[in-house]
Amino acid sequence: FFFAQYSSPSGPPLRPRSCRATVAMACAASGTALERARALAPHVPAPRLLRGGEGEEADWWETHGPVLRAAWREWGPLRPNVRSLPDLCLTEEARQALGQRTEKALRGAVAEVAPGVYSLPLVTAEGCHVLREELAHAEASGIPQRRPNGMNRYGTILEDVGLGGLAQALVDRCLRPLAAVLFPEWDGAGLETNYGFAVRYRVGEDVELAEHTDAANVTLNVCLGTSFEGGDLYFRGLRQNPGQEPRHVVPHRPGYALIHAGARWHAALPITSGERCNIIVWGMGPDGAVLIRPMAQLAASEGNAIDTAEG
Repeated sequence: FFFAQYSSPSGPPLRPRSCRATVAMACAASGTALERARALAPHVPAPRLLRGGEGEEADWWETHGPVLRAAWREWGPLRPNVRSLPDLCLTEEARQALGQRTEKALRGAVAEVAPGVYSLPLVTAEGCHVLREELAHAEASGIPQRRPNGMNRYGTILEDVGLGGLAQALVDRCLRPLAAVLFPEWDGAGLETNYGFAVRYRVGEDVELAEHTDAANVTLNVCLGTSFEGGDLYFRGLRQNPGQEPRHVVPHRPGYALIHAGARWHAALPITSGERCNIIVWGMGPDGAVLIRPMAQLAASEGNAIDTAEG
């Protein structure tokens, strides 16, 4: 297989070329790790503007990583078992199809709502509530959080707050079985690594997201609600075919998951009221590598496999 590893405005927080590693005075404060982490909040550096997005001072986060990680361990999850994606979170339809893991069952559980974009009712109303409460618990900690990527300003990196197991469970139980059937050309049966995060859209904060592709082979996007108007997504063609493909508008309903190739152009249209929360997991290859084209195309053009992928 031929892979390219790259960062983009829609990818994980970017490392700037030169970073200030200023150690805030609050870092030396006495007290528990949680108290020291909270004391760092006023010293979080402002993001830097980049083409198509924003980047963070990665060195600051690395410098204070030990105290932040200790603080998250001290704070702990609201429900530790949520990290394993308990059955109460999954719909009966999803549990049956994912339990059988046959192509017939998996294809029967999804609907193609746009070319190359599939939808299925994945999370129960109770599951949406439980996951939203877990994210609210993390936000209530007062511990500084990195933004999930260079485009979304409000959200949570699951690994950072002790919910990396939830992202892995979503890959193991949901994304990989479905992607193996729906996206074999994007190494859907592999997806050895992942990047999971939550994003929030709310009037007065982020209300939309510009067109982009993901730093992923296959993406799982789960809407947790709550109540909102607007906020549909639209999808177009793939990254390697940057034509003027028509937009296909897809509503994103609470409890439903959308699955698509990370290379597919998409955007979030503005919400006009309420709040929408999503958990998104990017499935990637070894060490976070991302296919720049479908595997068959790469195999046919070995000499030109290393392209520049745009985000």
